[in-house]
Amino acid sequence: WFRDLIIVKYLPDKVVNKDQVSRISRISQNSSAESLLSKINVLEKAHRELRTNANIRLLLEVMFLSLVKE
Repeated sequence: WFRDLIIVKYLPDKVVNKDQVSRISRISQNSSAESLLSKINVLEKAHRELRTNANIRLLLEVMFLSLVKE
């Protein structure tokens, strides 16, 4: 979904969630590509840490706070 938020800005025909294009476009207008990439990085970091048996509760708390901060 975050990928589509970035893609819709530059290549709208490449959006994966075609049924959500109008919603994705509307939401995408409120965020810069940098901000969206930062959020994707937060999610990727959380995914990596889950694989290393990190404390799930703490990981989710940090992830959500990071997503809101951006």
